[in-house]
Amino acid sequence: LSKYVTQKEEGKFKEVYGKMLSQILFFALPSTVAMIILSTPIIGAVLGTGKFDADSIAMTALSLCIFSLSIPLESVNHLYIRMFYAMKQVFIPTIASMLFAVVALVFCYLYGGTFGYLVFPVGWGLGSLVQLVFSICVYHMQNSLKGTLWGRLGIEFLKICMASLTMAFVLLAVQWFGLGDVYTVLLSVALGGATYLGVNLLIRTKTASEAGAFFKKKFLPVEEPK
Repeated sequence: LSKYVTQKEEGKFKEVYGKMLSQILFFALPSTVAMIILSTPIIGAVLGTGKFDADSIAMTALSLCIFSLSIPLESVNHLYIRMFYAMKQVFIPTIASMLFAVVALVFCYLYGGTFGYLVFPVGWGLGSLVQLVFSICVYHMQNSLKGTLWGRLGIEFLKICMASLTMAFVLLAVQWFGLGDVYTVLLSVALGGATYLGVNLLIRTKTASEAGAFFKKKFLPVEEPK
């Protein structure tokens, strides 16, 4: 990013932006879905012993679900931070981070009695959302993206959502068998991950296609004719 800013190659800068955003969504969205669906077995497998009873597992799992919603927000926030630093605009990320802290702290102070222990994940998510909206607004007020780039990003986003939804059905099906927390998590990770990757390759998501081409070139080199 910094190289393209220095060389004043705006087109390539925006192209890298689109590619990085696609890669972030490719990993962040399914991670969020998986953490929400598997929150109870994950907490049960890690903490479900001794005095940590079913009620404690349920409360902690709900907190994990809400925290998981911040995964894509935080991930995209880091992308915009890097972009502003590449453009040598260090004050904007600082202001955005301060907004995050202020919103999260004020929300926790005002609504702690209403939300109870859930005020922390809710406040964190709300702060992340405000930070992201601020960063997006400031960046796109200074820089416009071509409609074709938005179109490609939109199609990529829909494909990732489709693959994530398919993975979600697999994860729910695994939980239906009631194999126990540890086996449920392990089997869900294996089958869910394979399903997500397979669907992405089938519908030709750009990130999955690039990864497939990389590994094919790396491990299955084409022999040059003699």
